[in-house]
Amino acid sequence: MKRNILSIFALAVAILTSGCDGTEPEYTINGPVKEEGDDNPDDSGEETGEKTLKDAPYLIGCTVIPDNLRNYENYRNLVTTEFSSITAENAMKMRNIWKARDSYDFRDTDFLVNFAENNGLRVHGHTLIWYKDTSKDAAGKDLDWLKQYDGQGEEVWKELLHEYITTVVGRYKGRVASWDVVNEAVNNSGTGFRGDDDIWYKNLGEDYIALAFQYAHEADPDAVLLYNDYGMEWGPTKRGFICELISDLKKAGVPVDGIGIQMHVDIDRKASDIKAAIDAAHDCGVMVHVSEMDVDMAHDDEREGENGSGDLKDGVTVSADDTERLEAQKKVFQAAAEALNALPAEDVYGFTTWGVRDSANPGASSLQYPLLFDSNYQKKPAYYGLTETF
Repeated sequence: MKRNILSIFALAVAILTSGCDGTEPEYTINGPVKEEGDDNPDDSGEETGEKTLKDAPYLIGCTVIPDNLRNYENYRNLVTTEFSSITAENAMKMRNIWKARDSYDFRDTDFLVNFAENNGLRVHGHTLIWYKDTSKDAAGKDLDWLKQYDGQGEEVWKELLHEYITTVVGRYKGRVASWDVVNEAVNNSGTGFRGDDDIWYKNLGEDYIALAFQYAHEADPDAVLLYNDYGMEWGPTKRGFICELISDLKKAGVPVDGIGIQMHVDIDRKASDIKAAIDAAHDCGVMVHVSEMDVDMAHDDEREGENGSGDLKDGVTVSADDTERLEAQKKVFQAAAEALNALPAEDVYGFTTWGVRDSANPGASSLQYPLLFDSNYQKKPAYYGLTETF
């Protein structure tokens, strides 16, 4: 594939001192669950001497919801006891921050950063630029004010991109360790970009990706900057396109430090697929972050649609206590950990799960019990699948 990097960008980056989970799920796995009278506090493993997630050779994190941290003690305690890094599920997305042209809402993001600092946790920023932030989400939110600039020319859109990234990254300079600078720019087939579905691509072409990394680096030269996407485990097509994109950006002097591999998978995903995705990202000469991993306990053929997507088929139920499925889930998580372990330690940015614990009652469209902890905050076999690799 051929790519054109704007000549103006090439001149700009020459003076830089650069360092070094379908679409992304919009479900909330860990919705509020009343915890009065809960007799099952998190077992950190201290009494038995067993390993915990904090014994990993890299930081293990989870995505979090600010209101859950504010309101639920067991949720909060599990995050601080077991995890070393946090990522906002939705609070740091553009639609929740940039309310109008001159109006920013940092209440939730300030809370998360302060919470992390008070509890010794790393903060990974997710995400600065995502094509879906300029279209309706599941709740019907829409950045209509941004769309009014459509068609006003490249300079207007460069100014918008620069203002937003500079404002957000600059606010947390030295406090947010890393950012998913651009999220899911590659289409589902893995053969190209999203075209007019991506308002940034529509107005700036693929060069918006390079510009976004440039602006983020200028706002915080010490932050680790990553490209984040799903589907690298599907096969060589999308994996190859993403790797070529990152390689071309690096050759052009763009400050890309790593690739986030979302890893929204199910129990049918082969260990060889997971290893191929992680190895390919590493072969680009960047750090690797397993950034949003969850492992659906439903099989591919138990869901409507292709590739295991969509609702569960009529009559299909999945038990949270199904021993065979739990063991299969354990092996998939373990495969990702083992693939990371095989890389040089300095090239592994971390391992993050998409959520803290399973929902007690997953809906038809949500993943089935996909995390390391069950709805009662207890460790599942998948948890031990990770710790056995440390």
